Amino acid sequence: MHKFHMNKNFNLLIGAGYRKVVLLGGLLLLNSCNFYSDPEYRADHVPGSDASALVPVIVYPRLAYSFVLNGDIGMVTPTLTGETVNECSVSPTLPAGLVMDSLTCSLSGIPTVSQSQIFYTVIAKSKKGDGSTSISIEIGTAPVPVYSTTPYTMQLNTVITTIAPSITGDVPTECTTLPDLPNGLSISRTTCAISGTPTSTNQQTSYKVIASNNFGQGKADLVIYALPIDNKNGTVYANDLNLTWSKCPQNTTGTSLFNSANNDCSNGVEGGFRFCSTLDNACDNGVTLNGTGVSDVWTTCASSRLANRTWRVPTIAELSHFKTVTNDSAIFPINPMINNDFWSSTADPANAGYAKFVRISIGVVSAPKSNGMLVRCVSDGP
Repeated sequence: MHKFHMNKNFNLLIGAGYRKVVLLGGLLLLNSCNFYSDPEYRADHVPGSDASALVPVIVYPRLAYSFVLNGDIGMVTPTLTGETVNECSVSPTLPAGLVMDSLTCSLSGIPTVSQSQIFYTVIAKSKKGDGSTSISIEIGTAPVPVYSTTPYTMQLNTVITTIAPSITGDVPTECTTLPDLPNGLSISRTTCAISGTPTSTNQQTSYKVIASNNFGQGKADLVIYALPIDNKNGTVYANDLNLTWSKCPQNTTGTSLFNSANNDCSNGVEGGFRFCSTLDNACDNGVTLNGTGVSDVWTTCASSRLANRTWRVPTIAELSHFKTVTNDSAIFPINPMINNDFWSSTADPANAGYAKFVRISIGVVSAPKSNGMLVRCVSDGP
């Protein structure tokens, strides 16, 4: 005896040879029968549940693609599951230079025409039916900023003329700099233009501007430095070290060369001053000037009353920093500057008879303390 649970969708084809059929309480009782059934209508079958009956399923690694114009995209291969694919197609037609494999639905090629984002429907056909998915493709180029002039010199606390580059390639979606710009300056995210008001002086610094979009990034190098404030009274304030400098060196009489009528350094002739009259530590403690001994540089700065301030000889660190902002003739007149030597207050620890000075065109040097050199005094604070 065979028992089958019946439902209204069950079609049973019964062959010859059965002796008795009894329908009792929803059960079909067959006694010694031959029968056939359509497998799509088996009592335990759920239509479409066989793995072989699944239509193809297409899954690309990403839903949106940004390809570089005239660049090889490599091979973009989707994962295919379900029924074996007989044919792949795409609508609308792919961009010029790109092709799709007819069996794997993979994309490859070199796009030759730019385009904004377009959505494509990919169809995978099989004997059991069609599967589809959607992807988007845009084609373009990375942005490259080009600045016409470098270095850029700007005045502290003064609004700058916007530094606007030309951009080759597509429009940036983000512009940044390394390192950060001086305080008060900013860069436009979409044009890479630099604007603002510098609120702190900085050493001459190289910056890398990085422009980015979906297709990559381009870079440009430029040099920016914010110059100190010329107070127009013979003093210049640089707030990065919070120091006020004498605009001019001292002259032979021990006063500043500053000429207030012209705001320049034409008042007399620059003087030559000794770090110390002797080649020993008579004027210093082995590290820095301390007011002992006979030190011309100490005396000329300590006695200066320029702008009613208190002045001193700068350290080698301060003077080295000052060197980076001395190439603007409006603030620090070039003559006498380049190829002239300026004493610092720093002794040479390796030689008691030597002290450190800065040659503006070269950098830090050491020389006998009794040599006559220029001095540019410095004052603390604004």
